[in-house]
Amino acid sequence: ANSALPIFGLFMQKINADKSLSTFTNPRFPHPSKSVLRQLSCDDEKEDGFLKKLFTNEEKAKTKEFGETKKKGFFDKIKKVFKKN
Repeated sequence: ANSALPIFGLFMQKINADKSLSTFTNPRFPHPSKSVLRQLSCDDEKEDGFLKKLFTNEEKAKTKEFGETKKKGFFDKIKKVFKKN
């Protein structure tokens, strides 16, 4: 993508400089009607992000509840051996 961007940029500069292609590169559209604007006027909707959707599984049963105590692992058990007195 990094090597293609400069090539595409030069291509677009040449196309934009050609006046015979201006109908394609700089098109003018009519303003939408009031009925179309009313249909497009809606409340914003916030959705979860892509990564949250990707890594969240709602069907998976939760294995741990908030505030639940953690079992002591091996290093937690031997930690007292290395404490200085």
